[in-house]
Amino acid sequence: MAESLLLSRSNFLKFTSVAAAGTLLASCGSNKDSSGGSTTSSATAALPPVTNGSEALQRLKDGNSRFVTNKATCPEDTPLRRAELAEGQTPFGLMLSCIDSRVPPELVFDQGLGDLMVIRSGGQVLDRAVIGSLEYGVAVIKCPLLMVLGHGKCGAVDSTIKSIQDNSTNEGLGDIAYLIDAIGVNIRSLVEKGANEKPGDLLYQCIDANCKAIAADLPNRSSIIKKAVDDGKLTIVAADYHLESGKVSLLT
Repeated sequence: MAESLLLSRSNFLKFTSVAAAGTLLASCGSNKDSSGGSTTSSATAALPPVTNGSEALQRLKDGNSRFVTNKATCPEDTPLRRAELAEGQTPFGLMLSCIDSRVPPELVFDQGLGDLMVIRSGGQVLDRAVIGSLEYGVAVIKCPLLMVLGHGKCGAVDSTIKSIQDNSTNEGLGDIAYLIDAIGVNIRSLVEKGANEKPGDLLYQCIDANCKAIAADLPNRSSIIKKAVDDGKLTIVAADYHLESGKVSLLT
């Protein structure tokens, strides 16, 4: 009897889990119109093409607002949409973000397939591969906006702070040391000065300082990016993602 009850309870949990998942997927999928046809639930589906950095930034702000208020539209990635994108891509936003699994840009900004071109590296560190990828997004894809997106409790920045404080050589860390060295250039003076008003202040200030320094340095590191900025074809901004709230705040 006890065994049958356990089996029944197990089956019930499986059923309710599947049902809950189905409800979630349905809420993010397509709706039916009065004739039984499919209509997209994506708030971005009928929007006009983005033509400049200001419009692109507003679209990201709107998407993040939906994400924060639990009103994400889960942009519909249908076979039709995939077929359209197979012919070419026109993402409106170029994103340089950290590798942290808690900060997926497409979800954070409630965007779908083909909306964002995302390049990720630990602590948003720049190297030739990252810069070349960004240049492709600027020169070939013609993205009007480049956002450098940092985030709270960044492990790469935290490790760099500790390395500076301990005067560590970072021996044995492999190419992780490369990330620490690159971030260290952006935050060393802040770490040495200190920011100890309350626990966590130094980390958050260093996260923001690193993000702003990278955004400011991009035109210096790439003539392609600099020309696009000088010609008014590219806007570069730095931003910070708050893990607890899901909100993205502009730093520049």
